[in-house]
Amino acid sequence: MKTELVALLLVILAVAGVPSAVAVYDGFERAGRPRGEISLVGHTPLNGNWSQRVIGVTLGETVRLRLTSEDVVHGFLVPDFGINAGPITPGKFKTIEFVADRRGEFKFYCNILCSHQHGGMTGKIVVE
Repeated sequence: MKTELVALLLVILAVAGVPSAVAVYDGFERAGRPRGEISLVGHTPLNGNWSQRVIGVTLGETVRLRLTSEDVVHGFLVPDFGINAGPITPGKFKTIEFVADRRGEFKFYCNILCSHQHGGMTGKIVVE
């Protein structure tokens, strides 16, 4: 009986504790970076894509994108905002900033031929 009670308490602690711990960690992670800074990692091995396919921002917000690659040289282009980050080298970071000055959905993509998965390296910035 005592063993079952301890096991039940451990299960309850795990079920309630893990989401709480993740939320607290995420809060600390967000607090450590400037408001509006978003990390974006390019990678091609399995499905060729960015670490985030949809980036949501607020109208008027100054957005800082911290770009890197984990495998090969990528590019990053957002034509509607006049953004062309140039080559993004594996293991190095490139930071770009822009003001989300109009509402809508704006496509971004890799503009340097990086692999046979290159065509899948797309996403969108949603400004609300």
